[in-house]
Amino acid sequence: MFVRLLLLIVLFFNSLPKGLSHVGQPCNAIFRICLASHSYCDDDNICRCKPDYPV
Repeated sequence: MFVRLLLLIVLFFNSLPKGLSHVGQPCNAIFRICLASHSYCDDDNICRCKPDYPV
C-alpha cells in the first residue's frame, strides 16, 4: 500500500514539469498546465496567450 502511494507521488511529480510549457509549446495532456500565468491550454493542447493579456 505504501509503495503504491509512493510510486503514484513520484510519477505525479515526475510528469508535472513536462506540462509546464511556454506559449506556443505543447501543454501536458493530462494536467493541461502551462508555465505562464497569462497562458492557457487550448483544445489542441497548445499553450496560448489569454485574450485579455496585452502582447
